[in-house]
Amino acid sequence: MNQQQIIEDIQAHVKKEADSITQQKVMSLVQRRKSMEQNLASITAEADAKIAEEENRINSRWARHILQEERRVNLALQDRVVRTVNDRAWSRLKILRENPEYSEFLRDWIIEAAIGLGYGLDSGGQQAEARIRCSRKDRNLIQIDLSEIQERFLALTDRPINLGFDKEVLPPDSIGIILIDAAGRIAYSNTLTDRFRRASQDIHRLVMERIFPGSSE
Repeated sequence: MNQQQIIEDIQAHVKKEADSITQQKVMSLVQRRKSMEQNLASITAEADAKIAEEENRINSRWARHILQEERRVNLALQDRVVRTVNDRAWSRLKILRENPEYSEFLRDWIIEAAIGLGYGLDSGGQQAEARIRCSRKDRNLIQIDLSEIQERFLALTDRPINLGFDKEVLPPDSIGIILIDAAGRIAYSNTLTDRFRRASQDIHRLVMERIFPGSSE
């Protein structure tokens, strides 16, 4: 083997080694690129999942907030409507004394209060005693009908009742009566204010049924 062949063999071997190294580097780069792409895809997918999770959390939070706000607005509207109805009803009732049938209302309220005190049909006919507390203006109206009220109570309950007037009087603008038992321990208020307060729940129920049907209130 001459010197030229030796050189050519060396060159061929070097080229082969160089090609092998280059191929290994290329393969390594391909693998690294593939690994990087896989890692990037994994990171991107994880980021997308976290973004979607955060979007769902934000949407859920806003949905709850919107529902709460809608409920608050609905409750405020319902409360305003009920208060408006109550205010209008009260404004009409405040002039009840001007009604020609006001005396009849007072008679009925006294009898109702007497029954509310327990003077009913289970008394065995024993006479009841009660005092009427009212304004001076209403006292004048009741005084005229006092005997009739006692007769109507007797006819209704089969129990006589002796009605008188309490020493205390209600304010001049007060409408209605308070009936007090003879011992002064128990009282039944049939003033317009207390009657209206007792009726407020029914007013609220009617408003909700007619104006806000299906409401949870």
